[in-house]
Amino acid sequence: MSPAVHTKHYTDPTRGTAARGHLRWLTSPPSGVRLPHLHPGDGTTLIFEYVAGPNAAPTDLPAVATTLGRLHAAAYAHELRHARLEQPFRTATGLVIPASIPKQSPSFERFG
Repeated sequence: MSPAVHTKHYTDPTRGTAARGHLRWLTSPPSGVRLPHLHPGDGTTLIFEYVAGPNAAPTDLPAVATTLGRLHAAAYAHELRHARLEQPFRTATGLVIPASIPKQSPSFERFG
């Protein structure tokens, strides 16, 4: 019997491929957060290991925030600290994170 899986379908192969790249990037730095294994698939299908248990509820918000914080801290320590808000950033896995603040934005003066 094959293991249980969760399948996510995309109508646009570009979006499916991008989602695969995002997960690969999230799992690249050691964060201590266990993310589901991604099985081989194609551009329109992501096949994840099934993780048993309930979905997050509003009372789980502190734990979810802590988990997201651990992922962000690991990404920052691994390579995100080299990113600039006004420029696209290419990660070691090839993911390109777009610029967040245009140079001509008033916010750029505050944060740039």
